[in-house]
Amino acid sequence: MFVVPLHPAVYLGVLVYNYYYGVIDHSGIYLRAVWPWQPSSMFHDDHHKYFHCNFGVNTKLFDWIHGTLRQPDRYYSEATFGGKGALKS
Repeated sequence: MFVVPLHPAVYLGVLVYNYYYGVIDHSGIYLRAVWPWQPSSMFHDDHHKYFHCNFGVNTKLFDWIHGTLRQPDRYYSEATFGGKGALKS
């Protein structure tokens, strides 16, 4: 806000959106995605369960680019790093 000139209403809108989405992510309630870039609330729950993947909060884009999206056919443990779980047998 101090580096890039931004209208206060836009800044407030982004702030409210991030706060609201953070509360929903940690509520334990399943909600489907509303926007195309927004993952469902289970995306962040999976990050807490399989903590080496699904790092994005409001978007899956960077997890997809860096290969850290959780794959359902993979096994994850405490020794799994970078979202590259072992294949399930």
